[in-house]
Amino acid sequence: MLSLTLRSLPRALRLRALIPFCLAPLYLGLLLSFGLPTSLAALSCGDTLSGVVTLQQNLHCPGPGVALTLEAEAVLVLNGFTLSGVAAPHDPRFASTGLHIQGDGAIVLGPGAISGFNYGVIAVGVNDIRVGSVDFSNHQDGSIVWRSVSRSAIDGSTFQDDQLHSIAILDMTGQDASELNFLFANSFDRVHYAIFLCGPSVAHNDIEQNLITEAQWAQVVCSGSHDNRFSENQVVDSVIATLVYSAQENDFLDETYSSNRTGWQLSGGPPSYPGWPPVNSYDIKPSGNFLDSSTLQDNEQGVLLGTSSLAEANGNIVLGSVIDGSFIGIALGSNSSDNGVYANTVCGSQVSIEDLGVGNTVAFNTVC
Repeated sequence: MLSLTLRSLPRALRLRALIPFCLAPLYLGLLLSFGLPTSLAALSCGDTLSGVVTLQQNLHCPGPGVALTLEAEAVLVLNGFTLSGVAAPHDPRFASTGLHIQGDGAIVLGPGAISGFNYGVIAVGVNDIRVGSVDFSNHQDGSIVWRSVSRSAIDGSTFQDDQLHSIAILDMTGQDASELNFLFANSFDRVHYAIFLCGPSVAHNDIEQNLITEAQWAQVVCSGSHDNRFSENQVVDSVIATLVYSAQENDFLDETYSSNRTGWQLSGGPPSYPGWPPVNSYDIKPSGNFLDSSTLQDNEQGVLLGTSSLAEANGNIVLGSVIDGSFIGIALGSNSSDNGVYANTVCGSQVSIEDLGVGNTVAFNTVC
C-alpha cells in the first residue's frame, strides 16, 4: 500500500495547497462562480458566518466570548479591515476569541488584522482550514490555537507582540491528532512562543521559510510530538531558536539561526506548567531528531544535546552544519548517549566540540 504524506511531496506539489493565498482574488472569483452565498452586509459581534463574507469596516468586540464563528466552508475576507477585542486577565470564564472555526474547509483571508483578544483564532476537531495573509498582534494566550486539526495551512501571516503563543498546535489528551498541516512564509516579531507543536498526536507537520525575530522560544517541539519537518526557517535575536523538548524523530533541514542565546537544544522533563496533561513526562526522551545542512551563526551556544539533568538525549544526529562564532559550538552533555555528530564545521568557538556523554560518535568534523 502506498503511503503518501505532505512531508514526502516535492515542494512544488506542497505549494499547490497555498494557491488560495497567493491568488486570493482569483480564488474568490472561483468560489463565487460556483454560486456560494455571499454577504457584504455589516457584521455584528457574535455573528455566525456561512458562505463568503467580506468585512466592510473595522469590527471591535470587547467580549467576553466569541466575536465571529465560521461554519463549514465559510470564507471570511478581511478586506483590509481589523477585527479587534479585549483580552481578559487569565480567567477562562471571561476569555475573548476573535474567530472560532467550527467546520471543515473554512478560510480566513487577508489583507487585514486580528488583534487584542485572548485567542485570535481557535479551531478544534476540524480539517482543511486555511489562514492566509492576516496580521495578528497583541493576543494574550494565542494568536492561533489548534487542537485535532489536520490538512490545514497558515501562510503569509504576521505575528507581533503575542504574550504566550503565536501559533500553537496542541494535543491535550494524547488523542488530539493534528497532522499534515503546513506553516509557510509567516513572520514573527517580539513574541513568546512563535511556533509551538506539542503532544504525541501532533505529527507530520511541515514548517517552512518562516522568519522569527526577538522571540523567547522561537520553535518548540514537545511532549512526544514527532515526525515534523522544519526547513529553511530563520531565527534571529531570540533566546532559544529551537527547543526539542521530550520529542522524537523531527527533522530540521537548511535552517538558519543567528545571534540567539541558544541555537538548537534537546532537552526534556516534567510538565511545563500546571494543568498540562501527563503526555509530557520524564519517560519521553528527545531521540531520533536530525539537524542537517544548517547554519548557526554568532549564537552564544550552538548545539546542546543532553546537557539537562532532566532527560537523556539519545540517538540524535547533527550532520553537515556550520556553527560559527559561538562560545560553545556543539556540546554533548553527560546525559547524552548514542548521538552522532558528523561532518560539521565549527569555527570561532571557545569550546568547539565537547563530548561528556556515553557512546556518542563524533567524526569527520572540521574545527577552525
